[in-house]
Amino acid sequence: MVFWEPRPRVEWFLANCSFARRLLPGFEGDPIDSWRDLVFGTTNGDNGDETDNDGDEWNVLAEYALGLNPRMRDTPEIRPEIVLRPDGRQHLGIRYRRMLSAIDVHYIIECSRDLAEWHDAGGISETVESEINIDGTVEVMVCLKEALENGEFPFLRVRIERAK
Repeated sequence: MVFWEPRPRVEWFLANCSFARRLLPGFEGDPIDSWRDLVFGTTNGDNGDETDNDGDEWNVLAEYALGLNPRMRDTPEIRPEIVLRPDGRQHLGIRYRRMLSAIDVHYIIECSRDLAEWHDAGGISETVESEINIDGTVEVMVCLKEALENGEFPFLRVRIERAK
């Protein structure tokens, strides 16, 4: 007779990561250099943060941070959304998928009035949803605190940078 003992969710999805369709940086949350070694077989060569190995216009740092495959043309899951908040008003939001184990990257939400000048939206935005996926990514929804009808920023984006 075999007994199944439930385990915490994190252990469960990591135990099944071999079935994931995305390349994972590692079971322990390895930094980008370990991910490079896993994906490219080396941390040397033409695999720097700004390199676009697959020609999809996403550099290695973005591919790592957003859970993409740097050896295949693909597109990150980033999209704007209108969020109906508990106050009954609509707020501008952005939904994106990021790597759970990318602990050496910062995801900065920025806002703009005109797409030319961008500002850090950290003080005027909040994470309203976060869901861990079985493929080692987290889907995150961030929205502006101010309602659309009063808002001065009609554009949002996610900027990715290495943690220092």
